[in-house]
Amino acid sequence: MGFLRWSLRCIPGLSVFGLLILLEAALKIVETEWLTFFYPPFLRHIASPVIAQTIFISYSVFLHILALLFPLRLCASAYAATREIQAAHRRSRVTHDDVFRCDGFGDEHQGLEPEQETVKGPGPVMMAVVVPSYKEDIEILETSLRVLASHNLARSSYDIFLAMEERDPNGVTVARNLIQLFAGKFREMQYTVHPAGLPGEAPGKSSNVSWAARQIEQKYLNDPGWSSVLVTVMDSDTHLLSQYFETILAHHLDKRKEQGVTDMTLYMPPIVFDRNAHLVPQMVRIADLMWCGAGLSCFTSKPTRSTVAIPTAVYTLPLPLICIAGGWDTGSEAIGEDMHMMLKCYFATNGRMLIRPIPSPASQCNVTTGKPGIRGWLANHSARYAQGLRHMWGCLDTGYAVRQWCKIGPDFLPHDLPTPSSEGSSSDSDRPYRPRHVEICLKLSQHALHGPNLRRFTWRNLILFSRLFEAHFLPIHLFLVLLASAIYTAFPYPITSCQLLTAAMDLTSVLRGVSFALMTIYFVVFYEAYHRACIEAREREMKRVGLYEELAEEFSYRKRFSLITMVDYVLFPIAGTMFGSVPLLQAIVSHFWTEKLVYLVSAKPVKTITKNLVSVTVTEQASEVIDV
Repeated sequence: MGFLRWSLRCIPGLSVFGLLILLEAALKIVETEWLTFFYPPFLRHIASPVIAQTIFISYSVFLHILALLFPLRLCASAYAATREIQAAHRRSRVTHDDVFRCDGFGDEHQGLEPEQETVKGPGPVMMAVVVPSYKEDIEILETSLRVLASHNLARSSYDIFLAMEERDPNGVTVARNLIQLFAGKFREMQYTVHPAGLPGEAPGKSSNVSWAARQIEQKYLNDPGWSSVLVTVMDSDTHLLSQYFETILAHHLDKRKEQGVTDMTLYMPPIVFDRNAHLVPQMVRIADLMWCGAGLSCFTSKPTRSTVAIPTAVYTLPLPLICIAGGWDTGSEAIGEDMHMMLKCYFATNGRMLIRPIPSPASQCNVTTGKPGIRGWLANHSARYAQGLRHMWGCLDTGYAVRQWCKIGPDFLPHDLPTPSSEGSSSDSDRPYRPRHVEICLKLSQHALHGPNLRRFTWRNLILFSRLFEAHFLPIHLFLVLLASAIYTAFPYPITSCQLLTAAMDLTSVLRGVSFALMTIYFVVFYEAYHRACIEAREREMKRVGLYEELAEEFSYRKRFSLITMVDYVLFPIAGTMFGSVPLLQAIVSHFWTEKLVYLVSAKPVKTITKNLVSVTVTEQASEVIDV
């Protein structure tokens, strides 16, 4: 690995070291302690570091302003999401006639293990749904597929890909049993098996999805309607409402009406942890509330060309956009698969990819081990920390984004565009053969997306890097500044005391208080309304399709002013530090010598469904360690 690439990988860690140097230069905490203990008379003979203090004051105020703007944006986004979700589920945006008004796709394809006959009836748009699984309990997969099968478009448009791993000894058996169980419920249903030990690949969701995406390309690229294939990636425990796919279909059909325009839009829903939040420890629940807020903060009801939003677990991409980006990366750097793929598509289109949040929430489960007693309580916190570390390991994407951004320049010619890839991508020779009409379409799309004028400094790029700064720098930088400020103010006679520094610390203290108040308002007012809207939308649809009684236990209702809820509002700074700042610090320090992560598969709650479940023995997932 070259020194430059290592430096870019370690940007968050190097920034922390730089911040520590600045804190010592400005506040002289270590020097004060040293002189106080060994040479007290020298405390009165040290000049104040004016330059260092000026930089520290400016940066500290900057961090606190960002910390103030985030809850403001979060409140606005949560309000918009709540309003749009309520409006979207009061009306039907797609009629059943839309499903049959365009040409369909061929029924015979190669390269997969077909286990189900195609349901007759063409559809205008194919929804290829990738469900990655590694040693997941069959009950979890069955429940998620049961929800998908209840959708209006399932029989006519859903093509389900169960993305299994060769390393899972029960993967093929589980896939075949599920295909048999859901025969006739979807337009098509098949499974893929990601081989183990491929050169240059790291085990994980991204490499599994990458393999499944190649099979999707192989299946559809020879079809005249290949550009109307929409690929949705979801977690195995995600419950999506029919409104999500119907809204995407409406937007895609509107896009197709524009002559010569290929849809280059990333669609993404907001997430909500509303299935087992009442069954997990409080700190775990609060951490997931904040993780939900991180994704929700990017929601907008009126997306524009400058909109930047980072998907969380679930997103949909048109097949042409996947082809232009070169598919999913498979190396260790792509552990944050959702953010990484978004960045890859973003730079593959020179920042001209559209991002459209969809007002239909994706229902998720909180991490839980299912163990009782104090051991279970500790195990749940340990599992959530491991998940937080995996999330924060995605700060590798900062270096990736900087590398891709540096490649943009005036000498970048569209006709010289290679298929974008990273060091962790599979070679192009491994990708399916692309027919001539596909290559022509991709070339025309590249010309339209890149054009003659490529600019590195754009408003949208600035927004993108500000989002990355919020995710990968702000939590740990603000934590260190707060810690250093607390230690400094605790000194009876700090050697660097000056009026401007004292005024700045008073100002930042006020800003922190306002930020805390705004976050409390977000939880009490806006999140509670958002959570209620999500619960009501899912409850209404489950009752309509007859699944409510079966899934009644998987609804986590919240009471706004109950004691438990009020404690949630107060403890969020502690949970944010435990499962945000601390894992981020561990991740960025570890990146100095490795980008590989060893972690436990996140455990999920299991609800046994006995009436239709096909018997299969699944290995206990909580005991599996994966080296990524």
